[in-house]
Amino acid sequence: MHKKVWKVFSEYIRRRDCDWKGYGTCITCPKHLHWKEGDAGHYISRSKKAILYDERNVNLQCKGCNITGEPQLYRKALIQKYGEEVVDELESRIHEIKQFKVAELQLMLEEYTLKLNQLENENND
Repeated sequence: MHKKVWKVFSEYIRRRDCDWKGYGTCITCPKHLHWKEGDAGHYISRSKKAILYDERNVNLQCKGCNITGEPQLYRKALIQKYGEEVVDELESRIHEIKQFKVAELQLMLEEYTLKLNQLENENND
């Protein structure tokens, strides 16, 4: 179920961070790319389950930056996008332990499918 949720969530994040033509800028470098060419890159590792699906922790990122991580650049960009309080909150949640129940994953799958459909409809208007 995680794979299904991640697939929809990842596409939502990448499209959310792009214009109506499907192009956006990597959060950590000035590379302009199509959502299909980018990753949904995490500021704090996806191994930290409590913030795995936190939309503020995941943003459009080019593949190069996602591989290298670029944590200092990512942090700076998040502060500009959301403010230091949000970044501090994300960082404070690193040690939280989270186990997803099937019902939670199903709800997230439905939520992000709906959000993705709304985004697609907005871009097609």
